[in-house]
Amino acid sequence: MRFLASVNVITLLTLLTAVIHLFLGINGGLSLMPEDGLNILFVLNGIGYIYLVIAVFWMPNFLKDRNPVLRRVFIGYVLVTIVLYFVINGVEGLLSPLGMFTKGVEGLLLLGIVQSRKAE
Repeated sequence: MRFLASVNVITLLTLLTAVIHLFLGINGGLSLMPEDGLNILFVLNGIGYIYLVIAVFWMPNFLKDRNPVLRRVFIGYVLVTIVLYFVINGVEGLLSPLGMFTKGVEGLLLLGIVQSRKAE
């Protein structure tokens, strides 16, 4: 499972989950459906994923001293996203193929971030 710790794999998994969240946000999402067709929670979640992968893994060298804190924030962000999915959707969340696929991607992402932390 060391391959999950690769910066490129973490970036790919992050961008995959970010694109899914942005797509759902722009198209109204699967839950918490707003009337105007835009689900701001999904949009903000997708933007947050993109920001965190850039901040943790692609930041300039002069900011590297902040990396351990940002990595913990990234881990927390992924955990909160997974937990809130089930809080908001309940048991019905288990019936959504896209939802469960995204949670699987986020689970692999979480493993990758933790592994990359141990590799340093």
